[in-house]
Amino acid sequence: MHTSDHLTRASNVGVSKTAADRKTGMTLDELGSLVTKAVRAGVPGDSPIHADLGWSQQVRALHVRPEKRKEQL
Repeated sequence: MHTSDHLTRASNVGVSKTAADRKTGMTLDELGSLVTKAVRAGVPGDSPIHADLGWSQQVRALHVRPEKRKEQL
């Protein structure tokens, strides 16, 4: 059986998650949900994470944006 190329290449699609309560910040369950979503989307593990922080350093939102990758030969 032939596997499509797009299923074997690293994803260039990012994922994001916003805290349900931006005042108190993101919970561990919400963080876990983001990680699960990223893994399912095929986001590489070495992708940088960008955070939107509140005044008291609470995590309001996280964004995982993989770098554009060139096909490795």
